[in-house]
Amino acid sequence: MLAVGASLHEQLDALVESCVDCANACAASIDAFAESELSDRFRHCTLASAECAALCNTTAQAASQYFGNRRAFVALLRACAAACEECAAECARHQIAAAARCARAGRDCKRACERVANALRWRNALALIPYMHG
Repeated sequence: MLAVGASLHEQLDALVESCVDCANACAASIDAFAESELSDRFRHCTLASAECAALCNTTAQAASQYFGNRRAFVALLRACAAACEECAAECARHQIAAAARCARAGRDCKRACERVANALRWRNALALIPYMHG
């Protein structure tokens, strides 16, 4: 958990860590489902985990190289948060340890994405204040 007032750099570092952790948890979940005798039952969770892992990896890479394109980055953060939310909901339905870890990692990553998106929106709003008062 980040301290109140954490810098954007610290928030981006925490986001990268959350995204990598989530992508790894998704991969472990996919592997566990593939090894299960009931792998067909886990089809939706496997697909959600694969999509989540892809977006988490992309978001981690973008966050580690963030140069200030807020609009595009916030859109990516929203997509990643949505994928994490879907994946967490799907994984939470299954009684497999890897799925439970994936659900937790998905919820954590969603919160990290939302935290950075909110920080970027707040920074953007602060940048506009001098212009609002003429």
